[in-house]
Amino acid sequence: MERWLPVVGYEGHYEVSDLGRVRSIARVITRTMRDGSVQHQRQPEKIMRQSTHGDQWYARVTLCVDYQRKTISVHTLVLEAFVGPAPDGMECRHLDGNLLNARLENLEWGTHLENENDKDVHGTRVFGSRIGTSVLNERSIKYIRAQYARGKKQRHLASMFSVSPATINRVVHRQCWKRVA
Repeated sequence: MERWLPVVGYEGHYEVSDLGRVRSIARVITRTMRDGSVQHQRQPEKIMRQSTHGDQWYARVTLCVDYQRKTISVHTLVLEAFVGPAPDGMECRHLDGNLLNARLENLEWGTHLENENDKDVHGTRVFGSRIGTSVLNERSIKYIRAQYARGKKQRHLASMFSVSPATINRVVHRQCWKRVA
């Protein structure tokens, strides 16, 4: 059975469920028009559309009261309504590693360190060629390190891969791409 509670700070306007859904409550909106007349508009109850930006982002909804719009992560709404506000130094953890799963059973407040460790456990940490702006990949890192060990100059390697000599220096001294053997 899905349970619904008011969205904290938006009571009487929106509710959130333990299944990670958000709905606007049926209500009448009163608006004063430019000519001074008053217009009453009935707004029916509806489930809010959730938006994301790719698989690495959280589900969010845009809430609006008195012409003030605010986009908020659904997981935050769920935890605040069903558990309470985040204790100092705590943030939301997705226990299964799926950032789109905002069900109450999948969420809890935790420390930043716990959240970072979760990324390793779930394999969701973004590093290396998984970073969208990365010019190099795991194969090129191995090649660069092997060529450097054979005496190739860092300047030459930087030119080959269209990166700066400083980048090559960081690669060969394992200041970056540490996970690549």
